This record gives sequence, C-alpha cells and structure tokens, in this order.
Amino acid sequence: MNKVIFEVSVGKYKLLTLDEKQSDVAYNIYQIDGKEYEPVLIYDAPSCVAIESNESFEGKTVKFLKKEKI
Repeated sequence: MNKVIFEVSVGKYKLLTLDEKQSDVAYNIYQIDGKEYEPVLIYDAPSCVAIESNESFEGKTVKFLKKEKI
C-alpha cells in the first residue's frame, strides 16, 4: 500500500505520485477508498500511477490487487 502525496489532472486521467515506489508484486487493479480502478499505462514515472478519474486522491492509500479476469 502506498499513500498519494501529489496528483495532477491530465484530461480525463489522474497522475498520482506515491510516497514509495510501486509494488513489485503482479497486480492488475488499484483500490482507493474501496473503489477499484484499472491502471493506465505510463512510462518513466517510477513512483507514479495513473487512472481514469476526475476525483481527488491526495492523502489516500492505494492498494495493488491481483484480480482474476472473468
């Protein structure tokens, strides 16, 4: 789990800067406040994740989850 320390809106996306590097464990879903988000692919941003949302996430915790696709 990581805490969001900064966020930037880019069109319909949020780029979230985390307090630590992303988890090295395989994951395919982010969970923030109990709501699940699909990762958006970004490059050259080791402590950042991106999601499609217009909500604010600063100070919230991101969980990295591995969910089976149905």
